Amino acid sequence: QLWTHGWPGLIQGLLGAGAALIVLIAPFALRTLGGGDVKLAMVVGVWTNVSTSLSIVLLTAALTGIVAALLWLKLYFRPSETPPKIPVAVPLGIVAIALTSGAISNPLVGS
Repeated sequence: QLWTHGWPGLIQGLLGAGAALIVLIAPFALRTLGGGDVKLAMVVGVWTNVSTSLSIVLLTAALTGIVAALLWLKLYFRPSETPPKIPVAVPLGIVAIALTSGAISNPLVGS
């Protein structure tokens, strides 16, 4: 951000990382989200800005919910002693790529 957009870009990147941290610190504290997932979201926030970072977190939560529902459906038909770990990094990566490439629009910003 600093290299391409100067000091304002650096500030936007830091605010994007901070926004991701603020939103994800509660799930991390409750041990429902891993530290690596929080750090990955913060890195994505550094490369984007506040609104894009928050959109990525929001859409990642929705996509992770779909993944969780599919995993629990699988668990219903094939019971297991250990509960499945729900991956967050893959949905986060998919959403980040889709949103920053323009494949999907940012829900927090008008058209």
